[in-house]
Amino acid sequence: WERYTSLGKVDLAERSRCWRVYVDGTTVKTRTFDKYLSPRTIPDRPRWRSVVRTANYVQAQCELNEADHLELTLLTQIVEDSYT
Repeated sequence: WERYTSLGKVDLAERSRCWRVYVDGTTVKTRTFDKYLSPRTIPDRPRWRSVVRTANYVQAQCELNEADHLELTLLTQIVEDSYT
């Protein structure tokens, strides 16, 4: 997302509507989404559907090169297969 759009994770969370965005004072935060950005902090019962919807949103909004498209498709399929 960031490489293809030059936008950050807050923009992805807001635009995809898959994640809640909070305003803490003057700082915009994505607390739940942040948990999914590191293997150490992924919840025991992840919101896998939100993860898949986010990946699908990125694929729909970005003209990914073939390698990135294939990798994201594979990773999305692994998540779906693991939790369905």
